[in-house]
Amino acid sequence: MVPSTLGRTALLLLLLVAVARTSAAVEYAITDLGTLGTQQPRASYAMDVNDAGQVIGAARRDDLTLSLFLWDAQNGMQDLEIPAFGDIYSLNNSGQIAGTARDIGGFVRSSATDIRQLSSPDNSGPGAAFGINDLGVAVGYATVGATHQFPACLWDAEGNGQYLGIFDGVRSRALDINNAGQVVGWSGGYSPDRGGAGFPLGRNQRNARTRRPRGRRLVARPRDQ
Repeated sequence: MVPSTLGRTALLLLLLVAVARTSAAVEYAITDLGTLGTQQPRASYAMDVNDAGQVIGAARRDDLTLSLFLWDAQNGMQDLEIPAFGDIYSLNNSGQIAGTARDIGGFVRSSATDIRQLSSPDNSGPGAAFGINDLGVAVGYATVGATHQFPACLWDAEGNGQYLGIFDGVRSRALDINNAGQVVGWSGGYSPDRGGAGFPLGRNQRNARTRRPRGRRLVARPRDQ
C-alpha cells in the first residue's frame, strides 16, 4: 500500500529528528582528580583510563616527590606505592597496570600483592612495559646484553618474553597492544659503531614513549592474521 503524502511527510520528519539526535555534540564534564599532597604547588597528571572509569597517573606529595596513583569515583586517589623513580603507562579493563620502575624494571601490577617483574627474554637485563591488553599481555622493550640492543618486546600473561625485532639501528619500542594481539610502535636509532645508545630505564621513560622517534613506525600482528 502506497502511503499518502501526509504519511510520507510524517515519516520524513521522524527520520530528520532521529538524525538530529544522533548527530548532536556530546557534552563533557571535567573532573578534578585531586593530588596526594596538601601544600603548594599541588600537581598531578593522568596517563590512562579504562572502560570502568579507573584512571592511573602520578601526583606530587608535600615533599615534592611523585607517587603513582589509581583513581576511581568510589575511592578517589589511591597511592600505589610503586618503588621510587617509576612510571605507569597503561591500564586494562581488569585493573592491571603496565609500567617501569628503577628498582625492578618493567612490571605488571595486578594488585598490591601481585607485581610481576618483566625481564628480557634471554634474562640479560630489565624490560620496560608501555601497554597491556585485557588478556594481560604486555608490550614495551627489553635489553639484549650480548649486542647492547634494545628491541621491542612482548610478555604473555605469565610473564614469558618474546623479542619483536628491530628494522634498523639498535632500538625499537612497542607502545600498545589490542585484544587481538596487534602491536604498534616504532623502530630506529643509530648503530653501535655510530655512537648510538638505547634509552635508559628510569624517571624519564615517559619521554621515550611520547617523543617523536627518528625511525620507522611498525605494526606487529600475530602470524595467523
